[in-house]
Amino acid sequence: MIHGGIVNHDPKYMKLLEQNKYYVVPTVNVDGFAEIEKQYLKDGHFLMKRKNMDTETCKNCTLENSGVDLNRNYGFAFGEGDNSVETCSETYRGPHAFSEPETRAMRDFLTEHKDEVKFVMNFHAFGNLLVVPFNG
Repeated sequence: MIHGGIVNHDPKYMKLLEQNKYYVVPTVNVDGFAEIEKQYLKDGHFLMKRKNMDTETCKNCTLENSGVDLNRNYGFAFGEGDNSVETCSETYRGPHAFSEPETRAMRDFLTEHKDEVKFVMNFHAFGNLLVVPFNG
């Protein structure tokens, strides 16, 4: 059953909605997103912020480089490739996999719903770009 909103009443789509459960997580990096929005509303400048706001770990970093790159904080292939151990690096992975509350929340949600979740789609966005990343 659909409550509110605009729905395409095509029977094919209605059947998909009735037969499946959909989880939508609009953003995982809530505090980083809020900081970008705050800066943009202040002066129209997009802060190049791709990391969370963990300023305790990154005390000597700039605002843009403080925090952990959440994309590199998951357990799959942690520490491989361009994942940096330098706290002020754009690709700082964090001290260990799932060290950040955001990635732990996603891990715990997916673990709790592992029998329900059959497909995951991740989107990354910047400016007018929509990037569909590799998913481990």
